[in-house]
Amino acid sequence: MDAQDHLAALLNRLKLTVLRDQLDSLIDEAGRRDLTIREALTLFCEREIARRDQRRIDMSFGISRFPVVRDLTGFGFGAKPSLDKAQIRIAAQSPLGETLFRHYGLRYDVYETVLVITGGRCLMKSEAVLALLGSLGPSWSWLARIGTLVPSPLRNATYDVVATNRYRIWGRTDVCRRPPPGAEARFLG
Repeated sequence: MDAQDHLAALLNRLKLTVLRDQLDSLIDEAGRRDLTIREALTLFCEREIARRDQRRIDMSFGISRFPVVRDLTGFGFGAKPSLDKAQIRIAAQSPLGETLFRHYGLRYDVYETVLVITGGRCLMKSEAVLALLGSLGPSWSWLARIGTLVPSPLRNATYDVVATNRYRIWGRTDVCRRPPPGAEARFLG
């Protein structure tokens, strides 16, 4: 067994599939960029982690089912001029999302609730939902105002019941819609 086959076998054994599949191009890139061995190892690890994160996201999209079958491409941002498209972001399953979860003392490995971070505050559960509704303009903000009249413990209990039973309510599919082309800017990572 030559050195290249031995290295491929080691990478297989360590389950470093990106390194195994892209080793030559990664080595070439490290050479072109004149990286030190430490910098090259960092590059290799970053690529492996990025691929694993992408695979985890793909799997999550595959098992998730959202109650709304629409995406943001048809949303009327003009109806709410103060709402910038760039404000709508999905951050949980990204390196930045992990950092935000840790910053606010939340577990990164368990996605228990929807989060809205605004004005340096982290809103969770029903408070986050009400903030989102309030940002969607007059046709939805009335619902947010009514929701604030309900005591927070009751709102959060209702949120928990819906979250726990979401698959029973809306079902589960093997495939979830991917973001539309051009929506990548709304995802942090």
